[in-house]
Amino acid sequence: MWSDVTAADWRLQVASLARYRTALGLLFEGVDQDVRLVAPVAIDATRRTITADLRVGPGVLKLPWRPRIAAFETEITWTVGDDGIVHEQSQRWSISAAEALLETFTPGWASR
Repeated sequence: MWSDVTAADWRLQVASLARYRTALGLLFEGVDQDVRLVAPVAIDATRRTITADLRVGPGVLKLPWRPRIAAFETEITWTVGDDGIVHEQSQRWSISAAEALLETFTPGWASR
């Protein structure tokens, strides 16, 4: 079902769920990563969307200096096509690209 989905994320863009999971697994140490639903999932039948609000992190990136990524929130929206299959995933983040980049280059002992 997910093989034709494009996940548009300013951190990475991949064309399937399997590749998205692989990409996240390459970036984050799984044992330190926490993902929680912060609001009920919203279904909009008119717009054909499913939206979830999540809190992610904190986490540690798999880089030699082990930068610690502070928790952030994300809103993920899946758009369902006429065939009932998810055709698009889009995300909005509570932190800017500049903040994420800065955390990437900050040693693990410093966090916001």
